Amino acid sequence: MLRRADFAPLAGPNFRRFWIGRSVSSLGDGMVPVATAFAVLSSGGSATTLGLVLAAGQGARIAATLAGGVIADRRPSWQVMIGTDTFRAVVQACVGTLLLLGAIKPWGIAIATCAYGIAAGIYIPASRGFVPLVAEKQDIQRSNALLTISRSAAMTIGPAIAGVLIAVVGPGVAFLLDAVSFLVNVVMLCLLTVEAAKTKKQRSARRDFAEGWREVIKRPWLRWTLVAHSLFNFGIAAFYVLGPVVAQRSFGGAAAWGFISASLSVGAFIGGAVALRWRPHRPLIVGNLLLLLGALPLAALAIPAPLAVVAVVTLTYNAGLIILNELWTSAELQLIPSEVLARVVSWDWIASLSSLPIGYAIIGPFSGVFGIRPAFVFGIALTTVPVLVLVCLPVIGKITMAKDGVVSDGAVPAATEAAPAVG
Repeated sequence: MLRRADFAPLAGPNFRRFWIGRSVSSLGDGMVPVATAFAVLSSGGSATTLGLVLAAGQGARIAATLAGGVIADRRPSWQVMIGTDTFRAVVQACVGTLLLLGAIKPWGIAIATCAYGIAAGIYIPASRGFVPLVAEKQDIQRSNALLTISRSAAMTIGPAIAGVLIAVVGPGVAFLLDAVSFLVNVVMLCLLTVEAAKTKKQRSARRDFAEGWREVIKRPWLRWTLVAHSLFNFGIAAFYVLGPVVAQRSFGGAAAWGFISASLSVGAFIGGAVALRWRPHRPLIVGNLLLLLGALPLAALAIPAPLAVVAVVTLTYNAGLIILNELWTSAELQLIPSEVLARVVSWDWIASLSSLPIGYAIIGPFSGVFGIRPAFVFGIALTTVPVLVLVCLPVIGKITMAKDGVVSDGAVPAATEAAPAVG
């Protein structure tokens, strides 16, 4: 599926170092969702407790992303990434140590998850515009796809390792290994040789926020997609909150959820490989139709289907999600001016993902009142109906992609210096 030419960006020392750092960091990150879920459940927490912990972390990440967009448009992105990854290494090391000592409760995990989320939220916009600084212009698409593929491969291994570690020594070691992976990424970033960014005009943060929002609302294809994605993410929260509960009740616990989580990353690897070269003429219609696959793992867990079936449909769903993400990224990068891209990305994250922590917080109590199966049915409705409405809108069909990957909306000229998303 992959050809030698696909790996050409790795010949450049700057991109190679960046890629190594991100890949190692992704391996550590792959362990943490499984470790967090079973750290909470094993310390006396319930599905509601886990949902609140996840909501706290995701909420902090989303809130910080808006500020991160302004910071990324004012400070060199490599400085922002080094600072946030150093902070995350300290947070994960503290959590891992306290877990090994048996000295942390679910509320402590929630606080640490919030701190981690804040740093992650600041990191995201900075990383979006970094690839053009370390890769040749003609290699940007392949460079971004290679980052997606390596992250997917690392996070395929990570959950599986986490499942074994939790069963043998508990979740603390997984957090410590994640801390080490962040330090590796920091070292790789420090070894890069990138040109200093040109000085940017300093204005009030409020004005920067407002300008980013105006860029969003003046593009119908962007704002309506964000609405549909927000509702989708509200529904898919059931997978992450109730999935570990089903795994514990029906499949044997952490190792099974680690297996399911690993299938997410296998799907991401497949999706990234497909996205390297697939350029559908109507990218947002095709990509969003692939989101309908998100209903499959929810249905499989609601039954519950055999573990192998749950893993396969989870893999399929995430392959489709990654293809959508790559197509969506291409549209954003080419249709939004680079000078406001980081702020638009921040609003993108907030608008489309703000519903995820709400879903995390609500789905646990919902399942407690109505049952797990009705909660999954509710999630299925939210992951399908809004997407079907979205793809019927004419403005979504107007977004086209040529065979050479050039995206057009028929009205707004493509940006010439747009920066791709990473991770």
